[in-house]
Amino acid sequence: MKIRGLFIIILIVSLASLTGVEFVTEHMKSGSRSLLLIPYSDFFYRLSDGVKIFDNSVTVAIYTSEEEIIYQEQFRIKFSIDNALLEELEPLDYNREYYPLRFETDLEDGEYQLYVAITAGGAADRKKELRETFIFPETTKDTGYLFIEAEIGQFRFVIRDEKYLLRAYDTLQLEQQREFEPDSTRVVIERAGRREIIESDELERLPELLRDADSFEVLLESYYQGKKYVSAPVYPSPAYFFQQKFTPQEQLSQLRYVINENEYQYLRSLSAESLQEGIDEYWESKDPDPYTIDNVYQETFYQRVRYADNNYRIRGYLPGWRTDMGRIYITYGEPDRIVSDVFPLGRPPSITWQYYSLNKVFVFYDFRGYGQYELRNKWID
Repeated sequence: MKIRGLFIIILIVSLASLTGVEFVTEHMKSGSRSLLLIPYSDFFYRLSDGVKIFDNSVTVAIYTSEEEIIYQEQFRIKFSIDNALLEELEPLDYNREYYPLRFETDLEDGEYQLYVAITAGGAADRKKELRETFIFPETTKDTGYLFIEAEIGQFRFVIRDEKYLLRAYDTLQLEQQREFEPDSTRVVIERAGRREIIESDELERLPELLRDADSFEVLLESYYQGKKYVSAPVYPSPAYFFQQKFTPQEQLSQLRYVINENEYQYLRSLSAESLQEGIDEYWESKDPDPYTIDNVYQETFYQRVRYADNNYRIRGYLPGWRTDMGRIYITYGEPDRIVSDVFPLGRPPSITWQYYSLNKVFVFYDFRGYGQYELRNKWID
């Protein structure tokens, strides 16, 4: 048998992907505003005498569908956090909190590619990357998303859950893009039929005001030229951003890869109006630790869907999560080994994924010759 070793590429998978970076871009009337939310777990650090020292370069680039770079910038992020401080953060989970990075872009409505790379100082060998497609909306806004940001020492982050407001911080402030400079603003706290008003620079009073509240809502009221604008804070989470990108019906199609037939048929029977609620209840039932605000099982699934969608899409034809490669990646995760036979003789090009611990092998063929790799048996498992 003739050896075709020159045409076989063997890859041992070792991806350094950003695990949870979220991108928020808003079309304001005066231009576009963008925000990267970077989990602290995606930063590199070194430990010195009980202090975590962070020194990272963050490169951000935005490409058009024609691969033209229309925005590129590099940011240097340096700070240090004492380990003793991190041990006192409950209920916060240091690694999962978001560091906010804001910048301005000049975008027109349409589809773009976002590229983010984080490197440890100037060390190019310590690098994590993200490539993701996003849609910049045509509709413009007068007021953007409202986020609450906090600081403890040099630990700066976005509040991810209203329960976080029950503890004290060195600083606590509201961040929102507006097309106007308001004549006045005030913070409204609604709880148990009561309505309390404080000034926006008095947020440090929240732990005292909310101490005995079972439930509450914090709102920002802005007044401009006799008009009132009311904004509720966004508490960012993987679920929040995922549901902004994918419809409930798309989420159900993605879930079909991993849920059993009874679960799928139940969710499928729900009305369009109640489907999202049913999906949320499904994830609540699968939460391995319901006493925290994070559902690790759900987040892992979302990360797989996003990775598949960005890396296996057939442009202009098929979303990445709907492809055979996307389905297998979502179901089983990252393969242990990839063998790529790109110039075979007498048969289509193929890529083989091997999962050692699962004792599974999947072979994908490019039957049509334009890069859509498919399983011969569509639902082989």
